[in-house]
Amino acid sequence: MIQATFRIVPPEEKRGELVEVLFCLKEPTEATHGCRGCEILQDLNDRRAIIWMEHWDSLAELQEHIRSERFRAMLPYIELSVIPPKVAVDRIDSLQGIDFLVNTLVSRPS
Repeated sequence: MIQATFRIVPPEEKRGELVEVLFCLKEPTEATHGCRGCEILQDLNDRRAIIWMEHWDSLAELQEHIRSERFRAMLPYIELSVIPPKVAVDRIDSLQGIDFLVNTLVSRPS
């Protein structure tokens, strides 16, 4: 799985607009082939920062999405970030959920 994270600190007067754009992008992006989901987050260490996270089956599908008109709606906000935006693309080898947590809590170290 591929995870793309975009951390943007918009000018205060553009913050609401950015959040609205991201909400409008969320559902159509999630309906795109290869997208496993999107999240809109707020950084608790810097409440001005908005984090947009996407999860994709493959790097090629993420790249296709980034080239899309839909994604281009976000570019002006990335460019307007009052501090340099952070972009990270990570390859995740495996996902584990609640079973991992439970198994770790009940197992004893060797």
